Amino acid sequence: RSLAWSDLNGLLEQAGAPAPRQIAIPKPATVRGRSCVCIWATWRPPSLDLVPFQSLTDEEVTRVLPILASRARATTATVQGFRAPQTGIVEQVSADWHHFVVGRRGVGKSMLLLTVAERTRAQNRPLAYIDIETLRDNPYPDVLIRLLMELVTALDENLDRVSGMKARRSAKKARRGLRGLRKRLDTLLTDPQEAVHNLTRSTKRTRGRRAQAGVKAGAASHGVGASADVGADRTATDERTDEKQAQFTRTKLEGLRAETIEFRAALELALAATGNRGAIVILDDFYFIRREDQPDVLSYLHSVVKNLGIWLKIGAVEHRLNEFEDGDPPKGLQFTQDAGRVAMDVTLAHFDHTRDFLEGILSDICSLADIDMEKLVTEGARTRLLVASGGVPRDYLNLVQASLAKATQRKGEPNRLQNKINAEDVTLSLPDFFAQRENDLLVDAGPEDVDRLRKRFADVLDFCLNLRNENVFLVEARHLREETWGRDIAALSDLRFFH
Repeated sequence: RSLAWSDLNGLLEQAGAPAPRQIAIPKPATVRGRSCVCIWATWRPPSLDLVPFQSLTDEEVTRVLPILASRARATTATVQGFRAPQTGIVEQVSADWHHFVVGRRGVGKSMLLLTVAERTRAQNRPLAYIDIETLRDNPYPDVLIRLLMELVTALDENLDRVSGMKARRSAKKARRGLRGLRKRLDTLLTDPQEAVHNLTRSTKRTRGRRAQAGVKAGAASHGVGASADVGADRTATDERTDEKQAQFTRTKLEGLRAETIEFRAALELALAATGNRGAIVILDDFYFIRREDQPDVLSYLHSVVKNLGIWLKIGAVEHRLNEFEDGDPPKGLQFTQDAGRVAMDVTLAHFDHTRDFLEGILSDICSLADIDMEKLVTEGARTRLLVASGGVPRDYLNLVQASLAKATQRKGEPNRLQNKINAEDVTLSLPDFFAQRENDLLVDAGPEDVDRLRKRFADVLDFCLNLRNENVFLVEARHLREETWGRDIAALSDLRFFH
């Protein structure tokens, strides 16, 4: 069969040839007036005559693309399609303890937390789910006040579902406490961050003395005498008022801390009215709280919910998490002592597991769209999608979408079928994919880190590609923790610039 040299690899890939391919190509010879070569390869191809090449129809493409787009994002509508990266992780995070769920952006933290939320609702337990990104413009401690308001609302709504005369009486009393708590939180939220108060102390002093006065009068007429004494007591009073004035400054945070005991009492009463089943508070994308404020937020929340059966589930990108600061007293939640750490990352270090996990997600989507995965993507494209995504499910699905768009735009050829993703389609999609990731860096990294991380990334690229001509580099693990440049590399890995 006649084919262009540029199409050779595509044909071999469609035929299922494993890589690397060892091919011997001698000089062309003239056979029957045509320039021909005999190609010898180290693999035995399947019978190409028995299995025709197949790809998706246009109608199948229109079915699968919307599902790919929706599954790339965590929503309540897509949570039923969650595929756990490891056995038992949902049950682990649902347990009665505080948990940090950490991992790279797009690895599935929000999907896991939404699944835990659905499980909590099914158990009829109070649940407060807060997306911290929606509160990112709130200064501290306003963000903390709003978190408490969400918890109060969740408990109040759960009280509506209690049954039984005695339980409803308890719920009525608990609701009064929660609504009083909500009013105090509303007041705190509208207070200025810092207020100057003037205090005046008045002391009144009274000094008195007693005096007696009398009038005596007498008269006689016609041999009749009469007399009278008129007397009165009189008290003289001297009053003096002393005033002392003082001025002090009180912050909103100090006002919030002064209410801690009352907050705990109201929450405890509400939990008892709901049957003491405990409550779950999910804080997704916690890293949108300023890094320096995170230990204070966690310390206060822990002081309010400790021993009440209210459990915190916190999702975050690890390099932007500041969960604990040692000191006197320490602040925050400490891993293993106060909370568990659940890592969501699946990486190329466990290549086979990561491949099975990502292709399992894609297989689920193909089943939902009622299409054959073999008609969607070639074997060579599967490997390239896996490596390019670094094991991040959102990146993997976004790359499948972009690569399928490339495959739909070309004219079909026997070895480069229309509507079927091949390795070249993945490669052509990567520049736009990477440009979008650079644009997302401002949101993902924070404005204070963007310029430094971009420079660090450029330095590593220069070292690897220009100086060493390699795409793999080695870093001692301790440097990722102890050195500024090492922490930058760890951050770029969390942000999917390195895998």
